[in-house]
Amino acid sequence: MRKEWIYIFTIIFFGIVLTLFEYFNSDKSYQLSPSTGLPSNVVCPKLECFVACIREVETGGQKNGGSSAIGDGGNSHGPYQIQQGTIGYATNYDSTLDGVLATSLSGKTGKLTEDERKALSEKIMYANWARAATANPERLKKTWTCEDLARIHNGGPTGHKKKATIAYWDKVKTCYDKCP
Repeated sequence: MRKEWIYIFTIIFFGIVLTLFEYFNSDKSYQLSPSTGLPSNVVCPKLECFVACIREVETGGQKNGGSSAIGDGGNSHGPYQIQQGTIGYATNYDSTLDGVLATSLSGKTGKLTEDERKALSEKIMYANWARAATANPERLKKTWTCEDLARIHNGGPTGHKKKATIAYWDKVKTCYDKCP
């Protein structure tokens, strides 16, 4: 009887291990929109303009579009005012971001050009949004809107639920409503 239980336990254990291996090593590209690279449950029309609106709200009016901006007491960097915690969260979705320092986004460290800082910042934002939209089965069921993305950008992975991010969305929306 004891050998049977050991045998059953071993089969279950290896079944779980194989399932986890398949999940973490599977090609998740089927979830991505070919036009944006974001998961298909993210629906934000005029995405390029939307991203420009976030930049305008974060660093609008600053020299070079805020490319060298440092805010929030030195914690937020670059044209989209990204913090190190955001990069850490985004790295869970896009491992190529591992080791990126927020200070490189403002040019404080590293030798990235202004265009490279902007492109890297946008890559971090997209990975951050994709991670938030796919973090668990419940999030996969939700349709993520521009409002959700803006509020996540401002308030972290659960920013879309925080009352404190509504005013931020209102600012982004004012700009976004003018998008062609």
